[in-house]
Amino acid sequence: AIDCAGDAAAEVLACSEAWESLVDTIMCNVKSAAIVACLACSVTDVVPSIRRKVAVEDITLEDGASTIVTVRAHRIRLYGRLGRVALAGTDRNDGHYGVRELSPFELCLFNEDGSPLEKPVETSIGYIRQEFPSSLVYGNSWMSTSPLHRSGALIALAAIVFTFPPYVHWCFHLAWILFYLGVAISTMVVIRHRQSWVIPTMLCTLRDYRRQLNRKQWVVQRVERGPGRALSVGKLVHMHEAFIQHIRSRHMSYVCSDIVKPLTKAAGCSFAEYVGPDAIQWFVSHFWGSPFKDFVDAIVAHARALAPSCLPAIQGEEAWKAVAYWMSAFSVNPWDIEGEVGADDVQQRSFYLALCAPGCRGTVMVMDPEVMPLRRAWCLFELLLTFALQLHNPAFELHFATGHGLLGWGSLPGGATDIDLARRIGEAATTLDLQDATASTDQDKNMIDDLVQR
Repeated sequence: AIDCAGDAAAEVLACSEAWESLVDTIMCNVKSAAIVACLACSVTDVVPSIRRKVAVEDITLEDGASTIVTVRAHRIRLYGRLGRVALAGTDRNDGHYGVRELSPFELCLFNEDGSPLEKPVETSIGYIRQEFPSSLVYGNSWMSTSPLHRSGALIALAAIVFTFPPYVHWCFHLAWILFYLGVAISTMVVIRHRQSWVIPTMLCTLRDYRRQLNRKQWVVQRVERGPGRALSVGKLVHMHEAFIQHIRSRHMSYVCSDIVKPLTKAAGCSFAEYVGPDAIQWFVSHFWGSPFKDFVDAIVAHARALAPSCLPAIQGEEAWKAVAYWMSAFSVNPWDIEGEVGADDVQQRSFYLALCAPGCRGTVMVMDPEVMPLRRAWCLFELLLTFALQLHNPAFELHFATGHGLLGWGSLPGGATDIDLARRIGEAATTLDLQDATASTDQDKNMIDDLVQR
């Protein structure tokens, strides 16, 4: 009996030791899992925040200031401070800027020192990115906490779990809770970091536009620079309608940087070649700072008025869509500017080859209410060449087009009567002086002055 009692006690002791060993093993595993979960959550929160980027919906110019609107909430909390971000993928505005928080979806853009921008930024492409280490303190805010605060709290929890004593039931249960909490938080952090995978809406529109071109079978056709790179009005209108939600009242510079260049970058060609070029019928001279919508309306009005004489073989109400215009933004290859307009011999430059081509019937100068084309060096130079061509060919035409029709045509089809605009044109014509005209760069101005003197 004594031996049996001793054996039973030994078995109980052995079972107790085995149970304690099992519990100890489970507790260590749970503690390890909880620590790993906390540390993994900390890493998944901090690492993507180091160079976190936010997709730009639009950067608009309002009241002289550039406002960034993001596709999703930017989650940048500056608490009244001036933040520092970098713009990337905007083609012409990349660099570092200062920002102030306006709303969960808006930021106001400044120079890095907080002063107003000398040259406003306006684009619908690109990303904003906070630089390290400010991205850990002010970026990716969630429930008023930064990645640095959350990471510190998680590391502290991991340290507390590491010090949990074994065999204490509440520590065991708390470790399990922390494990599941760490997994849940890590999952939510990864989901929130998916914002960096969102692309700007403009890039989606560009993708949809490429698909439309494929359906229409408008394919890339490379031609030599000059008169073969004109663009039909139908393709111009189609492009405007596809991007009208982005263009709004913006000007040609925006269209070139945010639409033309992203579309043609891979092919390295002009927009006319990208969608299929046509032979020139009219040369267009215009001011790039006017609203693009007004420019399109003016070209459409001109095409409707001149379609019967330009394309007598084409009948029907849609004949005007086939009239082709040489327009610098669409006919010049933006990826070979030096080859297009930088040739030493002016007669080999793209615009000169187009303007002097036998198939060119004349020049269309698109006028705005401020008659800016008569104050721009490039436009005056093109006007001077037009006058020179008229001396040798009286049939070479010069038309002034607006969104309402052609000036000087009166009651004729396509004509427009704008006495105030005609008066401003007359006043500007009486004081024309190429020396006083302006250009986008001093290099362009000096080059034009030199060409005129030759």
